[in-house]
Order: sequence, then C-alpha cells, then structure tokens
Amino acid sequence: MGVRGLRPRSNFFDLMARYEHLPIYKSALDTTVHFERLVAGFSRYHKYTLGTELREASRALLMQVVRANNAPSGVVRRPPPQDRQRIL
Repeated sequence: MGVRGLRPRSNFFDLMARYEHLPIYKSALDTTVHFERLVAGFSRYHKYTLGTELREASRALLMQVVRANNAPSGVVRRPPPQDRQRIL
C-alpha cells in the first residue's frame, strides 16, 4: 500500500495492461473513438443532447469490459439499480 492507503501508481498500469489486449476491449474502444469523431460533427443542439448520450453509453461499455475482465472467476456483479438506469 502506498501513501494514505492508496495503491502505488504502477499497480494501476499493471491492471490496465490486463484488458487492453482483449479483442472485445479493442472493439469497444474503436466504437468509443468512432462516436467521439461522429459527435464532433453534430450541430450544437445534437452534440449536447444525443451526443452526450452516445459518449456516455460507449464509455460505459468500456467500463463493463474492464469490470468483467477484473471480476474473480469471470463472475460479474450487476451494478446497483441507479447505475443500471444511467448505463441504459
């Protein structure tokens, strides 16, 4: 454990390396980048309404891949109800 009970920074990067090689993570990241570029061309109104939803959903997908990969024995717990609605 590091300062104030936080893990050292190197462990964070070791954790990241565990899922970056997965084909599903690469596809989800490509989807996120695609949506970012697509939304950049939207009109102001759509950029801040529909664009925000697309960005959040694609980032949530990335986080689900990371959570699934880091879960013990491949078991993924469902997020609490308030988080589920935000993801959907």
